[in-house]
Amino acid sequence: MKKNDAILLIIGIVLSILAIIYIIYKLFFGDIWAKNADKLNRKICQIDKEEEYINDLNKYISFDWDKLYVFNENVQIDRIYEVVGNKWESINKVTNDGMQQLVFVKDSKVVCYIYGYPKRKKVSYDFGNLDNNGEYTIFDSTDTLSFEIKIGKDKIRYLNFIKNNNEENILENSNETINIEE
Repeated sequence: MKKNDAILLIIGIVLSILAIIYIIYKLFFGDIWAKNADKLNRKICQIDKEEEYINDLNKYISFDWDKLYVFNENVQIDRIYEVVGNKWESINKVTNDGMQQLVFVKDSKVVCYIYGYPKRKKVSYDFGNLDNNGEYTIFDSTDTLSFEIKIGKDKIRYLNFIKNNNEENILENSNETINIEE
Protein backbone atom coordinates (compact mmCIF):
# COMPACT_ATOMS: atom_id res chain seq x y z
CA MET A 1 0.00 0.00 0.00
CA LYS A 2 1.36 3.38 -0.94
CA LYS A 3 1.98 6.05 1.68
CA ASN A 4 -0.60 8.45 0.10
CA ASP A 5 -3.26 5.73 0.07
CA ALA A 6 -2.67 4.98 3.74
CA ILE A 7 -2.95 8.66 4.65
CA LEU A 8 -6.21 9.00 2.69
CA LEU A 9 -7.57 5.88 4.37
CA ILE A 10 -6.74 7.24 7.84
CA ILE A 11 -8.31 10.61 7.00
CA GLY A 12 -11.42 8.85 5.72
CA ILE A 13 -11.71 6.76 8.88
CA VAL A 14 -11.24 9.80 11.14
CA LEU A 15 -13.86 11.80 9.20
CA SER A 16 -16.30 8.88 9.37
CA ILE A 17 -15.82 8.58 13.13
CA LEU A 18 -16.33 12.34 13.57
CA ALA A 19 -19.51 12.21 11.46
CA ILE A 20 -20.88 9.34 13.57
CA ILE A 21 -20.06 11.21 16.80
CA TYR A 22 -21.78 14.33 15.46
CA ILE A 23 -24.92 12.39 14.51
CA ILE A 24 -25.06 10.65 17.90
CA TYR A 25 -24.61 13.99 19.66
CA LYS A 26 -27.41 15.60 17.65
CA LEU A 27 -29.74 12.67 18.26
CA PHE A 28 -29.20 12.34 21.99
CA PHE A 29 -27.66 15.55 23.27
CA GLY A 30 -28.68 18.25 20.81
CA ASP A 31 -30.76 21.24 21.82
CA ILE A 32 -34.48 20.49 22.04
CA TRP A 33 -35.30 23.72 20.22
CA ALA A 34 -33.18 22.64 17.24
CA LYS A 35 -34.72 19.16 17.16
CA ASN A 36 -38.25 20.60 17.27
CA ALA A 37 -37.43 23.10 14.52
CA ASP A 38 -36.17 20.25 12.32
CA LYS A 39 -39.28 18.15 13.00
CA LEU A 40 -41.62 21.02 12.16
CA ASN A 41 -39.64 21.86 9.03
CA ARG A 42 -39.76 18.24 7.81
CA LYS A 43 -43.54 18.09 8.31
CA ILE A 44 -44.10 21.35 6.43
CA CYS A 45 -41.83 20.16 3.61
CA GLN A 46 -44.06 17.08 3.18
CA ILE A 47 -46.91 19.30 2.02
CA ASP A 48 -47.57 18.62 -1.64
CA LYS A 49 -48.87 20.96 -4.30
CA GLU A 50 -52.45 19.80 -3.88
CA GLU A 51 -52.71 21.23 -0.38
CA GLU A 52 -53.11 25.00 -0.53
CA TYR A 53 -54.25 25.81 2.98
CA ILE A 54 -53.27 24.94 6.56
CA ASN A 55 -56.30 25.33 8.80
CA ASP A 56 -54.14 25.30 11.94
CA LEU A 57 -50.37 25.01 12.15
CA ASN A 58 -50.76 23.10 15.41
CA LYS A 59 -51.51 19.92 13.47
CA TYR A 60 -47.90 20.06 12.21
CA ILE A 61 -46.36 20.92 15.59
CA SER A 62 -45.29 17.89 17.64
CA PHE A 63 -44.19 19.77 20.76
CA ASP A 64 -46.03 21.67 23.50
CA TRP A 65 -45.82 25.46 23.45
CA ASP A 66 -47.41 28.45 25.19
CA LYS A 67 -46.27 31.43 23.12
CA LEU A 68 -44.90 32.04 19.65
CA TYR A 69 -42.79 35.14 19.09
CA VAL A 70 -42.33 36.23 15.47
CA PHE A 71 -39.59 38.84 15.10
CA ASN A 72 -38.82 41.34 12.37
CA GLU A 73 -35.43 40.74 10.75
CA ASN A 74 -34.14 44.05 12.12
CA VAL A 75 -34.67 43.25 15.82
CA GLN A 76 -31.40 43.05 17.75
CA ILE A 77 -30.41 39.87 19.62
CA ASP A 78 -30.54 41.53 23.04
CA ARG A 79 -34.06 42.78 22.29
CA ILE A 80 -35.18 39.25 21.34
CA TYR A 81 -33.81 37.90 24.63
CA GLU A 82 -35.57 40.71 26.49
CA VAL A 83 -38.94 40.11 24.82
CA VAL A 84 -38.83 36.32 25.16
CA GLY A 85 -37.55 36.57 28.73
CA ASN A 86 -35.03 33.81 28.23
CA LYS A 87 -31.44 33.82 27.04
CA TRP A 88 -30.95 30.40 25.51
CA GLU A 89 -27.62 29.05 24.37
CA SER A 90 -27.59 30.13 20.77
CA ILE A 91 -29.23 32.80 18.74
CA ASN A 92 -28.18 33.95 15.33
CA LYS A 93 -27.90 37.55 14.29
CA VAL A 94 -30.11 38.37 11.35
CA THR A 95 -27.85 39.88 8.76
CA ASN A 96 -30.15 40.43 5.78
CA ASP A 97 -33.75 40.99 4.84
CA GLY A 98 -35.62 37.77 4.35
CA MET A 99 -34.14 35.98 7.34
CA GLN A 100 -36.67 34.73 9.83
CA GLN A 101 -36.80 34.53 13.63
CA LEU A 102 -39.60 32.47 15.20
CA VAL A 103 -39.36 31.45 18.86
CA PHE A 104 -41.77 28.95 20.46
CA VAL A 105 -41.79 28.99 24.27
CA LYS A 106 -43.24 26.57 26.84
CA ASP A 107 -43.16 27.46 30.54
CA SER A 108 -40.66 30.27 29.85
CA LYS A 109 -38.24 27.91 28.07
CA VAL A 110 -37.45 27.96 24.35
CA VAL A 111 -38.74 24.73 22.80
CA CYS A 112 -38.34 25.65 19.13
CA TYR A 113 -36.24 28.29 17.41
CA ILE A 114 -36.64 28.78 13.67
CA TYR A 115 -34.16 31.12 12.04
CA GLY A 116 -32.37 31.73 8.80
CA TYR A 117 -33.14 31.99 5.15
CA PRO A 118 -36.16 30.22 3.65
CA LYS A 119 -33.91 29.00 0.83
CA ARG A 120 -31.93 26.90 3.30
CA LYS A 121 -34.92 25.39 5.14
CA LYS A 122 -37.28 25.35 2.12
CA VAL A 123 -39.99 27.00 4.26
CA SER A 124 -40.91 30.69 4.48
CA TYR A 125 -43.30 32.14 7.06
CA ASP A 126 -44.96 35.48 6.34
CA PHE A 127 -47.00 36.91 9.21
CA GLY A 128 -47.64 40.25 7.49
CA ASN A 129 -47.56 43.40 9.58
CA LEU A 130 -46.10 42.93 13.03
CA ASP A 131 -47.41 44.43 16.27
CA ASN A 132 -45.27 46.18 18.90
CA ASN A 133 -43.79 48.93 16.72
CA GLY A 134 -43.13 46.49 13.91
CA GLU A 135 -40.60 44.54 15.99
CA TYR A 136 -42.52 41.39 16.80
CA THR A 137 -45.88 39.67 17.22
CA ILE A 138 -46.90 37.24 19.94
CA PHE A 139 -49.31 34.34 19.42
CA ASP A 140 -50.81 32.12 22.08
CA SER A 141 -51.01 28.33 21.68
CA THR A 142 -54.81 28.63 21.69
CA ASP A 143 -54.68 30.91 18.62
CA THR A 144 -55.52 29.37 15.29
CA LEU A 145 -52.55 29.85 13.00
CA SER A 146 -53.94 29.47 9.49
CA PHE A 147 -51.82 29.82 6.37
CA GLU A 148 -52.22 29.92 2.64
CA ILE A 149 -49.47 27.84 1.05
CA LYS A 150 -47.78 28.34 -2.27
CA ILE A 151 -44.94 26.16 -3.43
CA GLY A 152 -42.54 28.17 -5.54
CA LYS A 153 -40.45 27.04 -8.47
CA ASP A 154 -37.57 27.04 -6.00
CA LYS A 155 -39.44 24.30 -4.03
CA ILE A 156 -39.84 26.62 -1.03
CA ARG A 157 -43.15 26.36 0.81
CA TYR A 158 -44.37 29.94 1.24
CA LEU A 159 -46.75 30.11 4.20
CA ASN A 160 -48.74 33.35 4.29
CA PHE A 161 -50.53 33.93 7.57
CA ILE A 162 -54.29 34.41 7.37
CA LYS A 163 -55.48 36.66 10.16
CA ASN A 164 -58.38 35.18 12.08
CA ASN A 165 -61.33 37.53 11.74
CA ASN A 166 -63.59 35.75 14.25
CA GLU A 167 -62.84 38.28 16.99
CA GLU A 168 -63.56 41.19 14.63
CA ASN A 169 -66.82 39.58 13.50
CA ILE A 170 -67.92 39.04 17.10
CA LEU A 171 -67.25 42.69 17.91
CA GLU A 172 -69.13 43.87 14.83
CA ASN A 173 -72.11 41.63 15.61
CA SER A 174 -72.20 42.74 19.26
CA ASN A 175 -72.79 46.35 18.11
CA GLU A 176 -75.98 45.41 16.28
CA THR A 177 -79.21 46.55 17.92
CA ILE A 178 -81.54 43.74 18.88
CA ASN A 179 -85.19 44.57 19.43
CA ILE A 180 -87.11 42.23 21.65
CA GLU A 181 -90.86 42.56 21.67
CA GLU A 182 -92.54 42.08 25.01
